[in-house]
Amino acid sequence: KQILRNLINNALKFTELGSVKIEVAVDTEAGDQTLVFTVCDTGIGMTEAEQCQLFQAFNQANSSTSRQYGGSVLGLVICQRLAQLLDGRVTVASAIGKGSCFKLILPLETAMPVDEQQHLMDYPALANKRFLLVDRDSDYRQMVEKTFALFDAEVQSVNTLESAQTFMGNRPDFFDALLYEKVEGDDSLLLDIVAAHPKLNVLVYSSQFCEADSYLESAITYIGLKPLISALLCVKCHGVLSDNDSLTMPSQDEKELICCEGLSVLAAEDNAVNQLVLKSLLQDCSCQLEMVADGQQALQRYQQSIKQGRSRYDVILMDCEMPVMDGFAATEAIRAYEHEHALPSVPIVVLTAHVLPEYQQRCLDAGVEQVLAKPIDQQKLLTVLQAYAQQDVCES
Repeated sequence: KQILRNLINNALKFTELGSVKIEVAVDTEAGDQTLVFTVCDTGIGMTEAEQCQLFQAFNQANSSTSRQYGGSVLGLVICQRLAQLLDGRVTVASAIGKGSCFKLILPLETAMPVDEQQHLMDYPALANKRFLLVDRDSDYRQMVEKTFALFDAEVQSVNTLESAQTFMGNRPDFFDALLYEKVEGDDSLLLDIVAAHPKLNVLVYSSQFCEADSYLESAITYIGLKPLISALLCVKCHGVLSDNDSLTMPSQDEKELICCEGLSVLAAEDNAVNQLVLKSLLQDCSCQLEMVADGQQALQRYQQSIKQGRSRYDVILMDCEMPVMDGFAATEAIRAYEHEHALPSVPIVVLTAHVLPEYQQRCLDAGVEQVLAKPIDQQKLLTVLQAYAQQDVCES
């Protein structure tokens, strides 16, 4: 698990555009007891010379990447050694500008056969239903098709909403639901489809944070941020098709916590996965979230908001270990800027995986108000934000 986590984190870190694909397969040449875990990305890539040095401690493929992305390849060295301790190995193939492909090859004992449906909830409302999936990612379309097939649901997929409109025009009332990845500029076309197919259930998800309220007056259900894992997508679709609100609506306790309306939050986080997690945790609390990738961007965004005369951010969520400028330096710079311009202190909440008391004290010494541990507990985070939202109401 630690090896794969490191390989995946690196793939996400060095891939600004494109995709990261994770696969597992049996090595048929080595026998049915050898598994190959593959992590491929479409990131910056490496030369052959850089690949030769990759598993040498404290050597990074290119020194400039350390400044831009942070860290060394010590993690890869540890991954290789861990794999060797397990009688396996890690290999790499890469090309500049095209991406990298890491393989973890491990001999493992054969487990007892398991019915994969035992790991998924039973979704009777999906049986014999027809779905039309609109998504630009062919790998994601394939994953959804395979998952829904487990429950006797048929999924046909296209990559654009225009293609979906043409497809449905030839098959009126053929599909029970439309699953659609939101694309900017397609709203009017989506509403045309809804008007032309009044019996169609339409479920929309997005790869970027968007307002679910924009769909409240139409027969469209917003189901959240991509990537939506297969089980969650099944829950959402089952809830809509079975009219079971308990599968899609938050509990009363959760509703009481989700009340940060109007709160302006700036988040500094360099890890793409953590960004998605944070967006997902906050997507239903009605706050305004802006995301940046390092401390310098957070400092600049905060200073720009002051210079342009806009209301300052109500809260800043800060990761500590980031490239370019870390969270400690960014916090100290923000506090210095506030002191220089006689500004009230904006609350800064650190999100960190470090739980040692001395590390948390270092955060407080830098000028941080609170420290929350990763993995982030949604209720704790919303409780903190809720307090600041109520504080702003009282001050206004």
